[in-house]
Amino acid sequence: MKNDTRAPRSPVLGKVLLAVVAMTATLGAIEGVLRIMDFPRPVEVRRAVPLDPELAKLPALSGGVWSMVKPNLHHVFKRRPFRTNSAGFRGPEYDKEPGPNVFRTVLIGDSVTMGSGVAQGDTYGRQLQHKLTASDEGRTHEVLNLGVGGFNLHASVRRLKAIGLGYDPDLLIYGWTSNDIEGPAYRKTSAPKDRTVSAFRLIRWLGPRWDGLRELISPPAGSYIHELDENYFRNPEAWSFFLSDLDELKSVAEDAGVCAAMFMHTSTLALNSFHPFHRYYRAVEKAAEDRGIFVIPSYSYFHGRNPVDYWLHSGDPHPNPEGHRILADAVYGGLRNLPPDCGLTLGEAPGDKAKSSKPRPEPARHGLP
Repeated sequence: MKNDTRAPRSPVLGKVLLAVVAMTATLGAIEGVLRIMDFPRPVEVRRAVPLDPELAKLPALSGGVWSMVKPNLHHVFKRRPFRTNSAGFRGPEYDKEPGPNVFRTVLIGDSVTMGSGVAQGDTYGRQLQHKLTASDEGRTHEVLNLGVGGFNLHASVRRLKAIGLGYDPDLLIYGWTSNDIEGPAYRKTSAPKDRTVSAFRLIRWLGPRWDGLRELISPPAGSYIHELDENYFRNPEAWSFFLSDLDELKSVAEDAGVCAAMFMHTSTLALNSFHPFHRYYRAVEKAAEDRGIFVIPSYSYFHGRNPVDYWLHSGDPHPNPEGHRILADAVYGGLRNLPPDCGLTLGEAPGDKAKSSKPRPEPARHGLP
């Protein structure tokens, strides 16, 4: 009888193989569920021409930032009509002197304020005007929208002084966006993001969540959040330039004898516990409050929602009409708490009780102080 010289099978190896098989089966099951949930998905069709045949007859707006401030424009921009008045801003003609019982607000800011990609009537400025008039018995409200795509606070204040003050405003509102820190000393460090899409749904599902967690705790070099961190918290020249413009805004308001408010546009990315922009909101909010500028946040109105539902489309996170409706609710809600000496006393706008865009409870905020 021959002796069996083969080494006995290791029980550990068997357990490892069993664990690998179980893990593979689990991941495969998750992948299968995600594929079922992901199918069928409507595919967005990008049109090369405006949807409205009448708009196709109009010239497309081109030429960058300065093409948007020309007077008497009647063009198409992002498949929507884009018109300016004789003063070079979106909206109808206004008399320089407000009429009797008219409360006039001048709104300054960037492409979000301007309403990039939405019709004039859908901008949060125009919707705010309707809300103010509806809730302020005996007075008519006018909201003059001086927003320009690509403008930072420095350019917006210059535009306010050159044009806005000539309309004798009763209130100034600056619509702040996180990229308003950009200026002469701004350091651009982000790299183009790899847009390669994995064939596995599980990786596509986990990837953004892992990226969001990293950007919340320790943004990787080359990411846009890392770039914002560098400029807000480690670039004194860029931060000082922004603060000097806040000082100028406050000074302009004081000289005009009116209140200044800052409306904080929510960045519609990861509207949940992974939202990485809170640290910039806090820094800018404190800077404004230290200067006596009334601050109106908007994040609580967006928290818990699906971000892409409020984008123009998958490639453009500017707010769509529904996003502007929520912004209008937020800025109106904030203005109800404006100090009495600002001359604006508001109740609840008619129809607000039926709206769903009320402030929502926010989670604990993480990130840099």
